[in-house]
Amino acid sequence: MNSKMAICLLCAVVVAVPTISRADEAPPATPAETSTSAPTDYKQMYEDQKKRNDELEKRIGLLEEKDKSEPYVKNEDVPENTLKFLKSVDISGFASASYNYNFNNPSDNINVGQGYENNANQFMLNKFTLIAQKAVDYDAFDWKAGFFSEFIFGQDAAFTQARGLSLGPNGDLEQSYIMVNVPVGNGVKILFGKYVTPIGYELVENELTPNWTSGYQWMILEPFTHTGLQMGYKVNDAWEVQLFVNNGWDVVSDNNHSLSYMGHVNYTPNDKTWVGFTAYGGPEQTALDIDSANGVPGADGNWREGVDLALTYKLTPKLGTALQIDYGHETAASVNHPGGDAQWWGIGSWFTYDFTEKVQAAFRADYVNDINGARSSGAPFTAPFPTNGGQELCSFTWTLNYKPVEGLRLAPEIRVDRSTLNNAFDGHDTQVLFSFGTVYSF
Repeated sequence: MNSKMAICLLCAVVVAVPTISRADEAPPATPAETSTSAPTDYKQMYEDQKKRNDELEKRIGLLEEKDKSEPYVKNEDVPENTLKFLKSVDISGFASASYNYNFNNPSDNINVGQGYENNANQFMLNKFTLIAQKAVDYDAFDWKAGFFSEFIFGQDAAFTQARGLSLGPNGDLEQSYIMVNVPVGNGVKILFGKYVTPIGYELVENELTPNWTSGYQWMILEPFTHTGLQMGYKVNDAWEVQLFVNNGWDVVSDNNHSLSYMGHVNYTPNDKTWVGFTAYGGPEQTALDIDSANGVPGADGNWREGVDLALTYKLTPKLGTALQIDYGHETAASVNHPGGDAQWWGIGSWFTYDFTEKVQAAFRADYVNDINGARSSGAPFTAPFPTNGGQELCSFTWTLNYKPVEGLRLAPEIRVDRSTLNNAFDGHDTQVLFSFGTVYSF
């Protein structure tokens, strides 16, 4: 190497060293200057998050539906007949209790002439009623079958019990019958068993009537139940006819050797009007060879017959009315003329006014003329009327029905009873009762 080349190489090294040093100190490249980085996809990120949110909402919804649904029971864990019963049978009923106060303050704490509210100045557990039924309606084309059973447990049960059937002093199988529809004409409906009477406006289940206590027509002029056969035929939407053959009034085991008969017509021309007419006849007195202590000579031939007319009419959407008229006659049943025939008659009227869906006022006025004492002299109440040869009875009843929630009814009531007997009500001719009834229906 000559001297000129050495000098050139030395100059090149001197120039290169500072340049390399500055290159090492240079700032790093910005992202825009980096050619290997891909751009961010914000749309895809949104779609992925939305998919995850939808899946989460679906899972939460399934969990909420599971909480609302009934507990799962495998069919094989429940007998087939049980499942069939639960699917086809309707269960309902009610529980009722009350308090009443008698302003006469009777010494024996008993309200004279009252069927249900008979314990004075105290609380009562009236009823627990359980109903199971598979209803059958008229059908022109198919055979159908069902049943109806109604059990009562409580202090009221003793008053509704029929001769020959009891569930103890505080229990009653009030109704139990088989229903069959025979496809003849528009359908013939047959009931076979124990059923409530078609007579009258008020019901054995007083909790379902406008007034809490029951009127004298219901208590002393009508039966409660019959045991036998009932056949019904619906002529058209307005007319229905029914025929009854049974053991008699309030008897399961007959107290004589003859059957009793009834005919009943329902007329419902529109949704405002209902008319029911009943005619009945048959011997109801006890035969001597069935009950030697209480039997009556010629009981099988001593007929009781009569008629009953009941109707309801809705005067306005808020104002409803009802009317009932009764007449009865019985051979050899007179108390004031022993061996003679007895007669009686009665009339009752009802008015209801619905202030709101929850508040209703109800009023009843009824009058009974027991001309010969056959229906009220020593009648089978807890505290019967005194033995008498006839009396006239009337009552006036005011009831306020309040239903604060579905199923619950609160019913404060004032009732005034009066008799032509000056000692009818524990030595008085007048009886004033205050009642407070409660019932919950399910």
